[in-house]
Amino acid sequence: MPDKRLYVELINRHLNKELLQDVPHALFLDDFAIVIRCIVSITKNETSSFLIHNSHLNYCQMDQETLISHAMHNTRDMMGISLRTMRNVLCDINQELTEADIPDCPFWVLTNKKGITGAATVLFEDVLKDFAKKHGNFYIIFSSVHEALLLPESGQFDIEYLTRMNQDVNTMQVQANEILGTKAYYYSRDKGFVF
Repeated sequence: MPDKRLYVELINRHLNKELLQDVPHALFLDDFAIVIRCIVSITKNETSSFLIHNSHLNYCQMDQETLISHAMHNTRDMMGISLRTMRNVLCDINQELTEADIPDCPFWVLTNKKGITGAATVLFEDVLKDFAKKHGNFYIIFSSVHEALLLPESGQFDIEYLTRMNQDVNTMQVQANEILGTKAYYYSRDKGFVF
């Protein structure tokens, strides 16, 4: 029986070429690889896990595709989905603030309820389709392995500007091992990801 402790993480495939030679993975979009982790312990404040390597496939008695599919299903059940406005997230971080204290911010934060490796929630197509139904076409910035930012299209920003912003934030604020995206993506309500 497949292990219920397995879940997926999204990593940058270009920054992890050497690692990907030794771990089961699937490619996603231009920049990403889906890898599998196994939870060792989980508490309110901390989750301990390890990365599944090719050598673990024999123990799991599954091929790579089946293992990833199983881990994807577990991820949703185990981690859940959290989609909130940036204002709401900032108020949670600094409880002295109210939403009225924060200037208008059009970004939404997509992650999981644990707040770790939450960028993998973009793999759930129904979540993106539902957001597009409510908000129209939008941009996605893969801000770190922990979350993605969704920005409804308004004409105020273009994909080049958002890509530069993503790269600047990576340089100044994201730990090297947590960098995920290096460019912004566009999601169409009718077509899905557009390249």
